[in-house]
Amino acid sequence: MHLDLAWEHLRDLLASAPDEITWTLLLDHLRSWPDPGSLGVALEYAEDHLACWPDALRALDADASLPDAPWLALCRVLRAEEPLSAACVRSLHLQHLTRLDLSGCRLGDAGLRALALSPALCRLESLELRENAIHDDGLMELIYQGVLQRLSSLGLASNPLSARSAWALADAALARGLRTLELARCPVGDRGAEGLADASRLDVLERLDLSCCLIGDQGAAALASWPRLAALAELRLACNTLGPAGAAALTAAPRPAPWALELADNPLGLDGLQALLEGPGAPTLAALSLVGCSLGDPGARALAAAAPRLRSLRSLDVRECGLSPAGWAALRAADLPPGCLLEGAP
Repeated sequence: MHLDLAWEHLRDLLASAPDEITWTLLLDHLRSWPDPGSLGVALEYAEDHLACWPDALRALDADASLPDAPWLALCRVLRAEEPLSAACVRSLHLQHLTRLDLSGCRLGDAGLRALALSPALCRLESLELRENAIHDDGLMELIYQGVLQRLSSLGLASNPLSARSAWALADAALARGLRTLELARCPVGDRGAEGLADASRLDVLERLDLSCCLIGDQGAAALASWPRLAALAELRLACNTLGPAGAAALTAAPRPAPWALELADNPLGLDGLQALLEGPGAPTLAALSLVGCSLGDPGARALAAAAPRLRSLRSLDVRECGLSPAGWAALRAADLPPGCLLEGAP
C-alpha cells in the first residue's frame, strides 16, 4: 500500500465510531504499515484520536506468539490464555496497559517473578491471575515490588495461597487502592480471614470474594469485627463451613448502605438463617444467596416472616434448598419489597 493511501485509511478508521470492528481493523492496518520510518508518527496520531475511547474497547487477546511490536502501545487491555514470551513481558510497549488478564496461563511462581519486573504492571488498574499455580513466595515478590500502586482490582482465585498471603495482602502498599479482591478457592482458612480483618490498608475495598476458602465461624467472627466490613458492597462466602454463629456474626452490626451477601452451600441451619435475618445488618441486604443451604420449608417460612424487615432486598436466591411447592408458595406470598427477584421460583 502506498504511504499516502495508508494515511488516508488511518484517518478514515480513526474518524469512525469506537467499536470492536474498528479496533481490529486499526490494529491490522498498523501491523502492515508500509513505512517503518513513519510508523511512530502514525502511532502518535492514532493515540491522540483514541484517547476518548473506553479502555475496554482497546483490548487484545494474545498468545505466546504475540510479538514485541510498537503498536502494542495502543492497547489498554490484554487477555492471554498462555504465558507471554519473555520479550513481550519485558516490552516497554505494554507500559500503558490498564487491565491485564492472565487467567489460566500456568505462570507458576517463576512466571510471576518475571511478571513482577515487567513494565506492563506500572499503570495497571486491574490484574487477573486466576488459576496460575501461584504460591505464597511467588505472590510476595509481586506485591512487594511496589509497581502496582494504581491497582483497584486483583483476582487471585484458584491458587494454592495460604493465610500468609492474606496477611501480606492486607498490609501491602497496593492494598490502599484495592476496591475488589478475589481469593475464591484459595485455602486461606480462618487465619487468612483474621489477617484481612486486621488490615491496616484495605481502606477503600468494596467487594471481597472468599468463597471456598475453608472459612468457618471463627473466620466469620473475625470478618464481623473488621471496621471495613460495614462499607463492603459485596461479600462472598459461598462453599465454606459457616454455621449459626458465623451467620449471626455477619449481620450483628448495622450496615449504612445496601449490600450483597453470598452464603451458598454453607451449613447455616435454621438457627443460623434466623440469626442472620434478625441481625441489625439484615434490613440493608440488597441481595442474599442461600443456594444449596438445605433450609427446606422451615427456612422458607423464616424468610417469609422476616420479609417486612428486608426492605432493601432486590434478589433472593434459594435454589437447591429443598423447598416444596408449599415452601415456594410461602415465599411468593411474603411481603417482599416490590420488584424483588425470587431466583429459581417455579
